[in-house]
Amino acid sequence: MAALGLFKLSFLVSLLSSSLKRGSGDGGVAVFPPTCNRIECPTYDVIQSGDGFQIRRYNSSVWISTQPIDDISLVDVGRIGFFQLFDYIQGKNSNHQKIEMTAPVITQVKPSDGPFCASSFVVSFYVPKRTNPLPLQPKVSISRDGDSPM
Repeated sequence: MAALGLFKLSFLVSLLSSSLKRGSGDGGVAVFPPTCNRIECPTYDVIQSGDGFQIRRYNSSVWISTQPIDDISLVDVGRIGFFQLFDYIQGKNSNHQKIEMTAPVITQVKPSDGPFCASSFVVSFYVPKRTNPLPLQPKVSISRDGDSPM
């Protein structure tokens, strides 16, 4: 059973990483921003770029997010939060429908006061424009964010 979970996670990480590559430049009309070749993601403007990072302003969009998770490990929180949200897109929602994976997966961090103290993390998935059923789990919620830099 653990192997199946690891396979699913590896597959999704593979999907996400390949979706972050640049657009194809085929000259056709783009449905998604250029970095979203195969899966839907919100439109955004790049505010600043650096060595291996971008600060983006996402246009108004809908997100499914975890409640704050207190932990010292970003890796552990990423896994916990990802699977809470993965249940939502696998059909644990008010429409009992599967929802296609989107990008990006965002982890917001509220740092603690010290190096060995738990920080607070919120993990979020972008919700596709055509559907946004309510979550059934109490630890996740839907929100609409207007033009916010991330």
